[in-house]
Amino acid sequence: MVHQLDASERVDGVTSLDDQVFLLLADHIDVYSTTDHEHSHSIAVPGLVCHKWNDLNSCELNRCLYVSDCEGTCVRKVGLEGSSSTWPLSSKPRGLSVSSVDRSLLVTCVGARKLIKLNAVGQVMFELSLRVDIELPWHAIQLVDDQFLVGHGLAVSSLHRLCVVDTDGQIVRSHGGSRGSDIDHFNVPCHLAIDKRTRSIFVADYCNRRVTQLGLESLQFVQTVIDHVSSEPRRLHINHATRCLYVAIADSVCVLQLGL
Repeated sequence: MVHQLDASERVDGVTSLDDQVFLLLADHIDVYSTTDHEHSHSIAVPGLVCHKWNDLNSCELNRCLYVSDCEGTCVRKVGLEGSSSTWPLSSKPRGLSVSSVDRSLLVTCVGARKLIKLNAVGQVMFELSLRVDIELPWHAIQLVDDQFLVGHGLAVSSLHRLCVVDTDGQIVRSHGGSRGSDIDHFNVPCHLAIDKRTRSIFVADYCNRRVTQLGLESLQFVQTVIDHVSSEPRRLHINHATRCLYVAIADSVCVLQLGL
């Protein structure tokens, strides 16, 4: 571990833009420097209801932050200077990711078991209903070939997997199965991050209290990055410029230096 950011309360999301790191805390966003990780200021998110499965992401092209508001059934677009707008949704959102292909926002809706793709002004571009066996999807990322990477499963569900699905919602390949703690199984894979340089995926394996790395094409286990942490890892983010992996755990964020 290179550094640890200690927050005043639970961290519900983490992302970065330029030389700043953003932490979602309850109803506001704390801003830190990527160089010395010192806190600089906070950004209010008016109307946001605190929820442990809210999420945070950023878009370099549109120069903004996105916050999923589970209780408000919406996404909140937040300007770096503090402006805010609300994008209503048909289902409660959870995980967020910004597409590297067209910079659209991909919203994962756990209860409705679907993915919603939004453009830069919050209009729905695409909705994808997932198969019934993809129970409780938490987070999804669009891949360059119009496929989607989805992490799903909760303690009461039968399957805990990382799945690649096509635009019809069909599973192309997967890793995991029934709930477990060995290297071939997950126990609530709740958040994902893709390392473009190594073509690999980092998975926050919530109830196993670890972060694992898989090959992007094969979905095969590569290594355990963090294990036996003090609390459940909930959010991941990679700053590709600094090669740092941010792991939100309870009221702190571990900063890990990735290999070059």
